[in-house]
Amino acid sequence: MYEDVLIPVDRGEESNITAINEVLDFITKSDNGTIRLLYVWTDEQEKTTTQTRPDEHPHPIKHAREHINKSDVTVTVKSETRTGNPSTEISTHADETNVDAIAMATYGRSRVKRMLLGSTTEAVIKKSKPPVLVVSRE
Repeated sequence: MYEDVLIPVDRGEESNITAINEVLDFITKSDNGTIRLLYVWTDEQEKTTTQTRPDEHPHPIKHAREHINKSDVTVTVKSETRTGNPSTEISTHADETNVDAIAMATYGRSRVKRMLLGSTTEAVIKKSKPPVLVVSRE
């Protein structure tokens, strides 16, 4: 099963929790596992205009860590931030860390909305080598 899973987090706390819960469910079946949380700043301006100090992780990572720590599952949690195109950075991080899988929650948008808004999840599926677990938030 998957023991080292990347969970990209964003400002959508509900979708982050959905993906985390799914991963915690299948990590409990192994003795121990690693969850890698990744937040991608879209550009340097976004990074510098937030309230986060450079040595701190952004709120989505902090919130995800708190949720994981409240669970009964014994897992190692690692976190990182990057700046760039989210789908590219997620795929690159997955390759560099050799994760077993990537878990992402989706909002379940219609095909028309996805075409207009774009889909990070869809781009990650196309670019990534490890399997991508897509969890519906609905």
